[in-house]
Amino acid sequence: MKYLEKIFCPYCGGHLERFIDHEGKQRLKCRQCRAIIYENPIPASALVIPSPDDPHRILLVKRAVEPCKGEYSLSGGFMEIDETAEECAIREMLEETGFHGRIKNLLGINSQPSPQYKMVLIFGYEMEIIGGKLAPSDDAQDAAFFPLDNHPKIAFETHQHFVDIYEREIQGSKIITD
Repeated sequence: MKYLEKIFCPYCGGHLERFIDHEGKQRLKCRQCRAIIYENPIPASALVIPSPDDPHRILLVKRAVEPCKGEYSLSGGFMEIDETAEECAIREMLEETGFHGRIKNLLGINSQPSPQYKMVLIFGYEMEIIGGKLAPSDDAQDAAFFPLDNHPKIAFETHQHFVDIYEREIQGSKIITD
């Protein structure tokens, strides 16, 4: 899927044209109402969901939609206009996995180019399962727990980045006894 450039002004419906602003950045401006249209990243969540009985196993979902249909990724999705990033994470977890959850830790924030949205800004969270039953739905064909050291290839680079952060964090929290 290729990113489709905006053609019409969202305010008046006039045609948009590209121009270079005073900072040297390429922007869009409406020929009719002269509004400048700023293109911003789309916010989304990516959720590392450890197994309740083994933090070395994480939940991956098999994608039911493009991009990367049929490949594995973390659960997550796009933030809606009337919710916070945290509410997005909790909603997406329930929609895609059937599990009720709570945020345990912010793993980080990253961005990734997108053919559909140009750029996506992704909030990575470690989640805790607090109820529900595994029931993949919505954008997931399937979902299963996999060992951190033996899981399918993760479709998105940023999702793998959050898995790596999570893995480093749980390795660092091991208690060493002699």
